[in-house]
Amino acid sequence: MSYFQIECLESYTSNPREHYGKFTMEPLSQGQGITIGNALRRTLITHIPGTAIVAVRILGIDHEFTSIPGIREDVLEIILNLKKIVFKGYIREPKIGKMRIQGPAIVTASAFELPVEVGVVDSSQYIATVCHNTIFEVEFRIESDQGYRINDKGLDHQAIDFLPIDAIFGPVVKTNYEIERESLQELILEIWTNGSISPEKALIKASDALTQLFYSLKSLEDLNICKKENISNIGIEELNLSARSYNCLKRANIHYLSDLLEYSHESLLEIKNLGKKSVEEVIEVLNKRFGINLLMCG
Repeated sequence: MSYFQIECLESYTSNPREHYGKFTMEPLSQGQGITIGNALRRTLITHIPGTAIVAVRILGIDHEFTSIPGIREDVLEIILNLKKIVFKGYIREPKIGKMRIQGPAIVTASAFELPVEVGVVDSSQYIATVCHNTIFEVEFRIESDQGYRINDKGLDHQAIDFLPIDAIFGPVVKTNYEIERESLQELILEIWTNGSISPEKALIKASDALTQLFYSLKSLEDLNICKKENISNIGIEELNLSARSYNCLKRANIHYLSDLLEYSHESLLEIKNLGKKSVEEVIEVLNKRFGINLLMCG
């Protein structure tokens, strides 16, 4: 098995919500670059968990198509600003955050009162401007998930007056890859994140997700089941066993491979006159010719 090396070529932070990383992976066999690049790109965009606001309740407001006396922005603008807030941390169940500001004031994410498990990446993110002595009071529900969730009007059956918000959970904003060289390829992968996670950690999480996804393929049990179906009509004559083993199997009414695969190692030993050496011969032939482990199929 050949292994490739991963190296970070470039990494920088433009601002708290813009992190960039550039990585190279080499050497890769022809075709492996696009295979790995595609898998990582899709996983980075859709399967890395993050935290976002999913619903908001504003004091005195029961729908989004209205304005708030004493607030410069209307409700839709406030919701859009809240949607852009980037959180760091992960929660296993929905939590409630809140803020209460008396004007005049410029309201930013620094005014949030949050659960201990999460925090804001950029406390200067703008939300609204409160004029005069107006009181601006907001509660919001935050959740952790993957990808993108379109708002669900049925979301708020447990909380009165909460307005659902389309939520972007994924911390990876953009990713791109390109392949250098046709033979012994080099994969160059670029990752942009929103600051809640570094590009390096995003790449590690994506790799872990893919590893878990493909880990089940290491099991041969399901493959052996498929082989049973494909070779069920093969007679035991084709196994080219010794005369002793062949005759013992025939006397036990084992005529086809499908019959033989009904037996485990222990049950074969119970067949009359089929000794330990003959059983070992049968198991070895099945493994070498068909890749079948009788211990797993029995």
